[in-house]
Amino acid sequence: MLILTIKKLYINWYRRYFRPRWKMYKIIKKTIFFILICGFTVKFLMVPTEKHHRDVASHNLTYHNELVRRARQRAGCRQPDSAEGYVVCDRLPYTDISCGGCKKGCPVADPSGKHYLVPDIVHFIWFGPKFNVSQYYQYLALRSVASIQRPSVIQIHYNSDVFEGGEIWERIRREIPCIEMVKMRAPDDVFEKQIDKDLFKSDVARLQILKEQGGIYLDFDVITLKSLDPIRIHQSAVGRSKSDKASNGIIFSEQDSTFINVWINMYKSYDPVKRRSLAFWGLVVPYSIYLENKETNIVHMDEILFNRPNPYLDGLDSTTSAHFSVEDNYFLHIHPKAILETEYDIKLDDWDDERLRTFDSIYGQAARIALFGSPDLVYREGEFYRKPYPKRKAKPLAIDNPLGR
Repeated sequence: MLILTIKKLYINWYRRYFRPRWKMYKIIKKTIFFILICGFTVKFLMVPTEKHHRDVASHNLTYHNELVRRARQRAGCRQPDSAEGYVVCDRLPYTDISCGGCKKGCPVADPSGKHYLVPDIVHFIWFGPKFNVSQYYQYLALRSVASIQRPSVIQIHYNSDVFEGGEIWERIRREIPCIEMVKMRAPDDVFEKQIDKDLFKSDVARLQILKEQGGIYLDFDVITLKSLDPIRIHQSAVGRSKSDKASNGIIFSEQDSTFINVWINMYKSYDPVKRRSLAFWGLVVPYSIYLENKETNIVHMDEILFNRPNPYLDGLDSTTSAHFSVEDNYFLHIHPKAILETEYDIKLDDWDDERLRTFDSIYGQAARIALFGSPDLVYREGEFYRKPYPKRKAKPLAIDNPLGR
């Protein structure tokens, strides 16, 4: 009798209290399980995207080497067993240009996980009465950054209504899909102080453009030699050209960076009557800003891979016919005006793809990287094969404070 009473009480308790709570417990359990599944699903979908971005960034070199391999395969290239620094091809092994495709979903971080600060936008400027991008080395400058860096866009800022490009300009527009022409008014003043020369206007305009948009500014005589992504993790970056100077022909900057703002504000002391040279504002000032702000890291200063060698320091032939190595360089800044009408003037206007394929020099190396993705000499079947000359590297610079502070 006692057992039946206890059993009855248990059944009543179970039906009245436990079963409803058990159902609620199961509902809560299922809800929690559903939330966890949704969370892991979202994480699973998102993490590969970020990982993909890092993989794309970390595999730049692998991707580039694959482009070179495909180009050589299409051109019927082979590398003899004894070959060192050259290949033998049926045709010229041009690499593909695939810039402009990364508008969305671009890599956001480098292989170590550091986020890119500098936008993947490349800027060039042409100020003058006529737009005349007609030099072969200018074609190499545009092709190299398009094929190697593959930026989202290459903007050419210009102020002229008259175009005189010719065959070179037609080739540029035909081969490079990501060029965007941006017409702008060249600045006539800086802090209400008159500026007249087109070169000076360009110096000011490049800073204004980088302040507004950020990106990578390049002169038209700068050939890109490898991916620039490792530099894009810095707020800003420039490179030394002499012991007391940093060139403004290559500038990296995030939008509205501290370095660019400080540089622009330095123009407040510009005096149009007692004006200093262009070299002071474009070369001395950025290096002095770097020295005065070393501890805050507002700008990364490259010592040797941006602007060395250069004809003003390493010899007039150092960017054309000399045998310097570009193995580690990001750029070759040619400075063609430095060699005009000298014994080292190799007549850059007269060169083309065919002549440069076997030109064993620093300029030949850079041109082949721009065209074929590799500095290797390119011979045709039946030609005399010769190994490249040994290459030397530019020597490091001493530290020098240009303002004596």
